[in-house]
Amino acid sequence: MNRAGHVGAASARSGASGAALIALSAASYSTAGLFTRVISTDLWTMLFFRGMFASLFLALYLACVYRGRSRDVLGQISWPTFAATAASTAAMICNLGAYRNTSVANVVVIYAMAPFVAATIAWIVLKEPFKRHTLIASIVSLVGVTIMVLGSIAGGGLFGDLLAFGMTFLMSCMIVAIRFGGKLDMIPSALFSSILSMVVTAPLASITSVPADDLGYLAVFGVTQLGLGLLFLTEGSRRISPPSVALIGSLDIPFAMLWVWLWFSEVPAVQTFWGGCIILLAVAWHMKKDFEFDAGSKTSMRKRRTATESTTR
Repeated sequence: MNRAGHVGAASARSGASGAALIALSAASYSTAGLFTRVISTDLWTMLFFRGMFASLFLALYLACVYRGRSRDVLGQISWPTFAATAASTAAMICNLGAYRNTSVANVVVIYAMAPFVAATIAWIVLKEPFKRHTLIASIVSLVGVTIMVLGSIAGGGLFGDLLAFGMTFLMSCMIVAIRFGGKLDMIPSALFSSILSMVVTAPLASITSVPADDLGYLAVFGVTQLGLGLLFLTEGSRRISPPSVALIGSLDIPFAMLWVWLWFSEVPAVQTFWGGCIILLAVAWHMKKDFEFDAGSKTSMRKRRTATESTTR
């Protein structure tokens, strides 16, 4: 295999691993609803301990995986790292405010527009074109989300809806910032985000009044939902385009329904089931087309390079 072939194969593997990581991130983030029902502490205490355990996990990950290179990785910190950290932390705050000031359905539908927002920001900042199949899959996914929550959409509150839009914009900014960082290791931004989430919620948390039974759940919540969620999202966002990240991330909606069904034996409504199926099909079709698009691009590149070499000879 020539050098161009190796590059194409490496790019395809990177895209496949990126899509898998974002799917794992969606699975991790989707456990939030499950843990909030299992844990009995108040919201702010729950979020404080989630941030604390996620921070410990990510710090341990950084120390163990990078070992002697931890200092070098921290030395690579630049403005994309801080931009991703600030956007992620602000998005968490907006997310909490949105759920407290408008309906859950409104928040879900508004966040389903993330692929379009991410595509627009990526086009402006990174000059990345919006692929046609990504646009189609995003529209289909939005339809699926709307079907799932159609019976729950309400007038809500304007302030809460604005916060949901803010969360969508900020999450898209975080994804683009990670992508902009390119080869920079952005794991520190995940660690900083979890630390900031802990600091922000500390003043409102009842740290000393946590039941012993809840402490174990809080540890699993922090490591699984936020720690692994941030880790997978950070690593995956470097490998695929921002609109693809946002689209595949919409898998957290059907995943959330799955965990509740497995744990509490709650059978989802018919519209929830079919809406989730539509989202899954849209994401699966998009991933297939994405790999075909990348393979076609690499083939065209090799043909042009071969033609150029032949002309030169």
